[in-house]
Amino acid sequence: MDASDYCGAPKKPQGEYEAMIICFILGIGSLVSWNSMLTIADYYYTVFPKYHPARVLTLVYQPFAIGTMIILAYYESKINTRKRNLAGFTLFFISIFLVLVVDLATSGKGGIGPYMCICVLAACFGIADAQVEGGMVGDLCFMCPEFIQSYLAGLAASGALISVLRMVTKAAFEKSNNGLRKGAILFLAISSFIELVCIFLYAIYFTKLPIVKYYRSKAAVEGSKTVVADLAAAGISTKTKDQGGYDDKQQERLSNKILFHENLDYAVDLFFIYAVTLSIFPGFLYENTGTHGLGTWYSVVLIAMYNVMDLISRYIPIVPWLKLESRKALLIAVFSRFLLIPAFYFTAKYGDQGWMIFLTSFLGLTNGYLTVCVLTVAPRGYKGPEQNALGNLLVLCLLSGICAGAVLDWLWIIGLVNILRCQKLVQSPVCGLIRYFHKEPIPVEWKKPSMGWTKLNFDGSCLSLTGKASIGGIVRNHNAEFLLGYAESIGQANSTIAELTALRRGLELARENGWNDIWLEGDAKTLLEIIEKGRKVRCLEVERHISHIKSILPEFNNCLVSHIYREGNRAADKFAKMGHDLDHPRIWRLIPPDEVVAQLLLDAEGTIVLRMKG
Repeated sequence: MDASDYCGAPKKPQGEYEAMIICFILGIGSLVSWNSMLTIADYYYTVFPKYHPARVLTLVYQPFAIGTMIILAYYESKINTRKRNLAGFTLFFISIFLVLVVDLATSGKGGIGPYMCICVLAACFGIADAQVEGGMVGDLCFMCPEFIQSYLAGLAASGALISVLRMVTKAAFEKSNNGLRKGAILFLAISSFIELVCIFLYAIYFTKLPIVKYYRSKAAVEGSKTVVADLAAAGISTKTKDQGGYDDKQQERLSNKILFHENLDYAVDLFFIYAVTLSIFPGFLYENTGTHGLGTWYSVVLIAMYNVMDLISRYIPIVPWLKLESRKALLIAVFSRFLLIPAFYFTAKYGDQGWMIFLTSFLGLTNGYLTVCVLTVAPRGYKGPEQNALGNLLVLCLLSGICAGAVLDWLWIIGLVNILRCQKLVQSPVCGLIRYFHKEPIPVEWKKPSMGWTKLNFDGSCLSLTGKASIGGIVRNHNAEFLLGYAESIGQANSTIAELTALRRGLELARENGWNDIWLEGDAKTLLEIIEKGRKVRCLEVERHISHIKSILPEFNNCLVSHIYREGNRAADKFAKMGHDLDHPRIWRLIPPDEVVAQLLLDAEGTIVLRMKG
């Protein structure tokens, strides 16, 4: 059958619901692999603690995704869409499967070799993402809006699926010694299976659906060359100009430049939708939302709420009167989302977890809703080839927004303190800049104790907003092996009381375990001077703690006291911060919690951290 005969059928063929289901699954496959990589980042921090995997893998992924998308968008009209999409899904499958193979082959051990392999595979994810997402959106743009809506819902569903799996594996493996690795292997195996399913669905079933053949035949008649291979796979032939096929005027199309100019507002919409979203999600939600009653589950719940609401919102435009189609209204809605940035900042600083969960849900709700509104409205009124080209251009803007958002997310890390430091340059910019960059950094290193000795690092943590404090500490031997860790919430207290309580509790545990040669180390220099040099204090509560500590010290054979900068006391700091989440005091013996494993490896290897002066 010829394409003109097929698209000239008296009524639209059947298969719409089957196509929507397949589009949904293909949407899941377009992001599930990368979402899995992001979700198991905590595991990679234990395997590759020196190499900042989450940040580095993202930096590797994004340039390859955008670079590939630029090339594909430029040559879109000459590219075989079938080969492009199949190549993308196949690359996804091979890459995620190889990530699993690398982990199994190395038994979860780190090193520069496996890490370089993971980085190369992250670059492959970027290339595959550009091929699949641009190819699928472009292909679905000249079909009915329900198809692209289902595909976009699938993209969101991949995040929701991974979030649910993350919560299940966290609950199932939380007390397991190798829980992080087991969860990571499960994620990678499920992702590999989904990618394999997507290859077969697109190659065999999707192409042969009557409604898909109808829309592709219609696009071929209008001059699209990208659908020729898919039509041939479905048993439909197309005519060339030499064969006297279709009308030349019918096959004329607008250039990419004109299409971009006519849809500049939609391009801006998509760019800023994802720039705002990625400036908050997931980095801010993981690192800047503080500690609350949910404890270690807090960030997991926030990510899950975002993903679930992002998925739900992509079905809201199904109701006609809820769909936003006005170009001006879309622009206003998109730019109004910038208000979310100060809202998140002040909620993190002054609000409770209920408000943060609400804001995160609203972020996901607006992200999914506006994305669907833009991508279903923009292609209207264009021919099939033009809709395909426009879809690729809009995906390029979307990926650019993701990259911009990921860069802007670093502003949260810089923080207000570093911004205030820049004020020193205002009065004398040149001299200040020279002085700033000529300050020599201080190398800080955690050192192992001598053979036969044990080392106690302790720390206190105070929440400035609530005044609540917690303590923590860690004991290691001459091989830097973990012996004991402790954490506890102590209620209302200042930093000095917290530090003294942490030291006192550590000494009591050391005495109970018979560690008679003890090295005490903390980052509160004044406190250590009070204990070691006998400096006087006026606070009665501080005096009481010091007296108790001094009464314990003579019970040890040998006792050494030293100060270390906070950069070298991070393991104890992690235990202290964990104390905020505990209802009762907790002690870990021989097996450390997952949260501190990466830092223990860094300390054991003698990693030097540079501390800037001033």
